[in-house]
Amino acid sequence: MPARADWKPALLALVGAPGVSAGGLTAGYVWDDEAIVLGAPRPLAEVVLSPDEVAPYYRPLTRASFLLLDRGLFGLDPRASHAVNVALH
Repeated sequence: MPARADWKPALLALVGAPGVSAGGLTAGYVWDDEAIVLGAPRPLAEVVLSPDEVAPYYRPLTRASFLLLDRGLFGLDPRASHAVNVALH
């Protein structure tokens, strides 16, 4: 007879991971957010092909999400960007 899967670790991850990050939902932009999010909007090709504003990082999908999706959908509201981040994590 096959063993039943234990659902408790999955439930803990599902509830715990967003719970740990939820404290940041009310925070503003920090560190390199001002340069990435609050700067002038740029074309997608420039966002994906150029290095980050803060060396030595290169995060093209993250930057594209911040600049094009989050900013396009929510404007400059940091709470919405943080909520998307928590949901993705």
